[in-house]
Amino acid sequence: SSSSSSSSSSSSSSSHASERERDRVGERERSSHHHHPIQPLSLSLFEKLVAGGSAGALSQLCIYPLETVKTRLAAAPSGMYQGIWHCLVDTYSRGGVRAVYRGLNASLVGIVPYAGIDLATFETLKNWYAKTFEFGNHREPSVFVLLSCGAISSAMGQVVAYPIALVRTRLQVEGMTQTLQGYPQMERAKYSSVLGALRTIVREEGFLALYRGLFPNMMKAVPAVSISWAVYETCKKHLTRLADERD
Repeated sequence: SSSSSSSSSSSSSSSHASERERDRVGERERSSHHHHPIQPLSLSLFEKLVAGGSAGALSQLCIYPLETVKTRLAAAPSGMYQGIWHCLVDTYSRGGVRAVYRGLNASLVGIVPYAGIDLATFETLKNWYAKTFEFGNHREPSVFVLLSCGAISSAMGQVVAYPIALVRTRLQVEGMTQTLQGYPQMERAKYSSVLGALRTIVREEGFLALYRGLFPNMMKAVPAVSISWAVYETCKKHLTRLADERD
């Protein structure tokens, strides 16, 4: 009887010890997960360029008809179009699908380097700041730093890609003339291709014509892109923190 009681007591204490050990292991795992969240995948500069360029190309393919409509509405005299839908239908009826997507090649050629440079430059500057100005645990850049990184990355992308953006705009509005009735007519195309348009502009107007309108465009695009980056990074930071707290 004494032997049986001793065996039962030993078994019970062993069971409690194993439960306490499992609790400690589980607590260590939870603590480790909470204090050491999974770090995002580190990409090389080339991979960032490819990722940004691919994202930009896909977005242009999806929204390009609206880009054409936006450009034509801006270039057309007041009253020529009654709205977005009227402009889109009128452009299609006069030139077909080619008129709606005219300049797409130039847009793709331009958006790939622009989006790639924008993303790669922004991530590189942000990571450089985090490593250079690391004070204790406060490694996250402030909103001002994010805005500055976004402004620099957008400006660099604009300088590189703007000549192609200029060609795209000219291809989009090519053939529009003001008739007596106030409706645009499709005339013979002046530019045969993206390279042909670049050569024609340089030959007839000079090299600096490729950057005509760059400053007003940067006044619009640079703050818009920098704000987008700052909002994106801030939202990502808060969502990541909420996910860590929930785990």
